Amino acid sequence: MQLAEFLELDLPDRKRAIAQLSRPEREALAMLLARYKQAKELEFTWTDRQAECSRVIEEKRAEIAARTGAVGGIPVVLFGGAVGGGKSFYVCAKTAVTCEHVPGFRVYMCRNEAKAFTRTTLDTMLRQINIVSRPGWKHLKHDMVFRHDNGSRIEYGGLGSTEDAERVKSMELDAAVIEEASDTEETPARLLITRPGRSERSLKYGYVIITSNPEDCWLQRMVDDPHNDEAFVQSLMRDNTFLPPGYEERIRELYSDTPELMDAYIDGVWGMVGSADKLIDPMVLRRCVGAPGVDGPHNWGVDVARFGDDNTVLWRCRGTRVVGLSSWERKSTKHVADDIEAFYQASEDTPESIRIDDIGVGGGVVDILASAGLPVDGINVGMTAMHPEKFINRRAEVYWNLKLLAERGELSLPADDELLSELRAVRYLVRNGKIVLEAKAEIKKRLGRSPDKSDALALALAPTKAPRRIAGTIGKPRGW
Repeated sequence: MQLAEFLELDLPDRKRAIAQLSRPEREALAMLLARYKQAKELEFTWTDRQAECSRVIEEKRAEIAARTGAVGGIPVVLFGGAVGGGKSFYVCAKTAVTCEHVPGFRVYMCRNEAKAFTRTTLDTMLRQINIVSRPGWKHLKHDMVFRHDNGSRIEYGGLGSTEDAERVKSMELDAAVIEEASDTEETPARLLITRPGRSERSLKYGYVIITSNPEDCWLQRMVDDPHNDEAFVQSLMRDNTFLPPGYEERIRELYSDTPELMDAYIDGVWGMVGSADKLIDPMVLRRCVGAPGVDGPHNWGVDVARFGDDNTVLWRCRGTRVVGLSSWERKSTKHVADDIEAFYQASEDTPESIRIDDIGVGGGVVDILASAGLPVDGINVGMTAMHPEKFINRRAEVYWNLKLLAERGELSLPADDELLSELRAVRYLVRNGKIVLEAKAEIKKRLGRSPDKSDALALALAPTKAPRRIAGTIGKPRGW
């Protein structure tokens, strides 16, 4: 008899069950009960939503059993919503406790990439759950397994690679957990979902729990129209009493200029993020044309031509006012640098900095100008943003700055049809909680040309804390 089955009996039935056991079986049961008592002392306190998730799992299991006539079933529950909603803590704690109560229970916990799992969920399992300090557990790091003395196992890893798929195909599981499933394609996720449910133990105690923050992905269907064996439980930040003081206030400040993210990551609202949206409202752009702007430092922004019909574009800005444009057809790196240097030397009002996209050929221009003593700043837009918790890269960050300037009425634009059409064409989306700009190739496809003018303007007005570029250092090219 398994411990979980014994605990479900009332006191008279427990006495009758013990009477039918042999002496070795009674001793084994006594040992399990002692460990259970010890584990109960280490029991977790659930938030309201975490407790609801456990309740929904058992209700859905009972529904499946009633519908199929089986002893149980495998509920598939999406526990998704707000950041800080206690999703990772819950799946780790529930998995550990279930394995302790059900001997031989086997679980696979994963994210799309194994490395991501080890940085996140594994850390929760080790530091917050403190699983290796709980009775009976051992961590076999090399095998990526937690093993309990009662025969239960928690294996962990990835789901997105071919090797991961082959590993999952060979697994006999009682339960599965997919963390931050929005990073994972639906096909490998569905493969894992089919693995539990092949034994009576699995049908009685198994589950599939999927966690995610709100994203525009295959999980949306589980929110809007869950199938018979599926359920959705919304996680909310306000339910998690274990968050550090000021956590919600910091998240609100971080997403104060993106109300759709406020709804998603604080209130756990699905359907608010992920679809590509225009970066700047056309009505807002029209109000910027001829606006006074805000006076400030004199900077230039340069987008260097790379190939095809691209042009090298240079915007001159004073504060947030665009005061002039220069443009050259594509030339060699040396010729472009010479043109910019000549333009600088001829200018009566020289800039404090010349911001240049230094990916690829732009890096060569930066090196030449820096060697000539010009105040050049190389900005690698493919590199990490100054605020990496919010933006996927510097490109998204500098364009978002344009959006904020425009919406605050601080941006002054010329009546340049090409510039305005490029700014209208830029779209963004939110992926895994970060702002992502549409690929430059997609914008070029839609416009029929490269958005050189908007790229140069974003550079000219880019907020920057970086030191000026030193000749000879070129960033890794990742592209706009």
